[in-house]
Amino acid sequence: MLHVAASLLSLSQLFTSSSSACQVTNGGTCVTDGAGNYGFNERCTITAQVALTLSATSFTTETNFDYLRFYNPTRTYSGTGSGPQNIQMAAGQYFRWYSDSSVVRSGWTVCGTPAAPPPPPLFTITS
Repeated sequence: MLHVAASLLSLSQLFTSSSSACQVTNGGTCVTDGAGNYGFNERCTITAQVALTLSATSFTTETNFDYLRFYNPTRTYSGTGSGPQNIQMAAGQYFRWYSDSSVVRSGWTVCGTPAAPPPPPLFTITS
């Protein structure tokens, strides 16, 4: 029963954001740059609170100038299209959002799914 309670707690705490430029939404399972077009010179760092898989549900930014940057390995996403998909993140890993001072677009939303817990051992050795 304790394992179930811990899993439910982690569902509500997938992400934290360093700035109001990026908002944690959908009960803590998604992060977005906000409603409507994003603003000029936005910056924030989003940190995974648990191991998770992250994918964009919407993604439209100014190509090459406004972007999401993931680390380990470093990957940068900008422009239009599917955006980041199936990004594996460990607890404590982060990604960053940057926008410049010229063109704005409708922005992005990314959502996470907690990584499955490891399966229990198939057998236990006792002496």
